[in-house]
Amino acid sequence: MNAAGTLHAAGSTTAEADRDSLRRCKRALELLLTHRGNPAFEVERVPADDPQCVLGHCLRRAHCECRPSYRVVKMLP
Repeated sequence: MNAAGTLHAAGSTTAEADRDSLRRCKRALELLLTHRGNPAFEVERVPADDPQCVLGHCLRRAHCECRPSYRVVKMLP
């Protein structure tokens, strides 16, 4: 396999991971805004699975601000 093929394969894997993270973020945001299901689980799962996902970290912070008792448990400022 040539270098271009290797680069393309790595890029497609990254794109798939980004799409998966975005899909999870959308799901977590939906649960967070509708107060249904278990948003804490979904919100925590995004940065755990993809630490590079900035949107996942933003959702986590938003969830902490919406739930003060959650902030105390996680010891966040």
